[in-house]
Amino acid sequence: MRGIGLTNQDLPEWKKHVIGGKKSSFGRKTDMTLLEQRQSLPIYKLKDELTKVNKFRELKHILFSILNL
Repeated sequence: MRGIGLTNQDLPEWKKHVIGGKKSSFGRKTDMTLLEQRQSLPIYKLKDELTKVNKFRELKHILFSILNL
């Protein structure tokens, strides 16, 4: 397993069976680039609007903090 210093041989047999051994795959296989995958997500269409709302909320929070001093 990546990141924790264990190889597939170090795993207990039950875990090898659960994760599928060498033929395991996490996620869907695709030919799309990472950017294309991101752009295909339903929420991506709202990215600009969500960014504007977040900036407005930050500005509002700063203004209220200053005014309430």
